Amino acid sequence: MTLVRKEPYFTFWVVCLFFLVSLIGILNHEMWLDELQAWLIAKDSTSLVDLFHNLRYEGHSGLWHINLYLISRFTQNPTAMQFFHLSIATASVYIFVRFAPFTRLQKILFSFGYFPFTSTTLLAETMALDYY
Repeated sequence: MTLVRKEPYFTFWVVCLFFLVSLIGILNHEMWLDELQAWLIAKDSTSLVDLFHNLRYEGHSGLWHINLYLISRFTQNPTAMQFFHLSIATASVYIFVRFAPFTRLQKILFSFGYFPFTSTTLLAETMALDYY
């Protein structure tokens, strides 16, 4: 079975526009306590066992924190969390725009709507992994 290539240029331009607008938003977004708390838990954990011990009072699954733990082994800068989150959101928008059975307008409106754009892209929280 082969995938039919539907509207590759439309998908490319919507995803590129989403990435660029999201990048501008992330570079101008100041992280708040809930975003930085997840980063600090992951960064300050000395091992995965310690990470799970530190997650005992958190309300979210450990998948986001495990990813942050791995990222924090390479850098201490929380901006890396935002770029990781941007990559997840951009990949999610690509999958949606490429494969969803909606019109072009519906795909654009959804991709730049509140939940996919603001809530799951600009706020570096576990929501991108939860929604998609």
